[in-house]
Amino acid sequence: FAGLIEQQATWPKTLREAGYWTATTGKIYHGSVPKVDLTAWDVPGDFWKTNKDWSPEIMAKVAAEGGDADALAAFKKDGKGGSGALIWQAIDGDDDILNDGQTATEAIRLIKERPTDKPFVICAGFSRPHMPWLAPKKYFDLYQDIDIDLAAIPEGKKRVVRPEDTGSGVSKNNAQWNEGVGDEQAKALIKGYLASTSYADAQAGRILDALEEQ
Repeated sequence: FAGLIEQQATWPKTLREAGYWTATTGKIYHGSVPKVDLTAWDVPGDFWKTNKDWSPEIMAKVAAEGGDADALAAFKKDGKGGSGALIWQAIDGDDDILNDGQTATEAIRLIKERPTDKPFVICAGFSRPHMPWLAPKKYFDLYQDIDIDLAAIPEGKKRVVRPEDTGSGVSKNNAQWNEGVGDEQAKALIKGYLASTSYADAQAGRILDALEEQ
C-alpha cells in the first residue's frame, strides 16, 4: 500500500505536523507502519512482528476448540493460514494472552505516559472478530447456555455449496471458509464469533476506562 499512501498526506501526518502527539498499537495499516508514513507517528507501533495469536504456549492452553478439521489441524501446527480459517478456540488465560489484550494494554500505557502538553492521537487496532475466532475462555462462557438460531432452509431446498464459492480467502489450503458445515458445528462457530466480538469489545472498554481515568 506504500504507493497509495504516498499520494497524499495521511491524516495522522497532518495532525502530527499540527502539533499532535501520535502513536499506534495493534493492527494498523493492516500490519506494521510502512516506511513511507513513519514520519506520521511519534510511536509507530509494530504489530505483525511482535504480536501473534499463535505459539506453542498458547496452543497448550486451549480449553476447547472446533471448526473445520483440516484448517484447525493446520493452525495448531504452526499458525499459518489462520487469517481465513473457519475455526474457534477458547484459550485458558487472561485478556493479555492474545494480541487484542496486548494491544489494549499497550494503548493504556501510551495514554498514561503520553506528553501532557499537547493534544494526542492513539490508534489501537484489534484483530477480532476476524477469523480465526480465538478468545479467552471466559468470553466463550458468556454464550455457553444460549440457543443459536440458524438461518432456515426453504422447504424442498437443499443446502448446496457451489464450486465457485469454495476456497475463497487468502490461501488455498486454510482459508476455505465457504465449504459448509453441519448445524451443530455452525452453532459452535457462531458462539466463537460472539465470544471474539465480546473479547474485542471488552478491550475497547478497557481503553475507554483509561481515558476517563486520565
